[in-house]
Amino acid sequence: MELLRRLVATMYADGLVGGSSACMMVGPEKNELHLWMCEHEVIPPLSCDECELERRNREE
Repeated sequence: MELLRRLVATMYADGLVGGSSACMMVGPEKNELHLWMCEHEVIPPLSCDECELERRNREE
């Protein structure tokens, strides 16, 4: 189960799967996955707007 959580968390952090999909991949307990990701400091992916803002800030 630990390896599955790590895989799903990595896919989520890289923006390959959304939050609800990540929860469904791991199991029925959404809160359990969120707690695990918080404990392991998994950073959510940036939204498109955040990516654009980040890109503009780097150019300046």
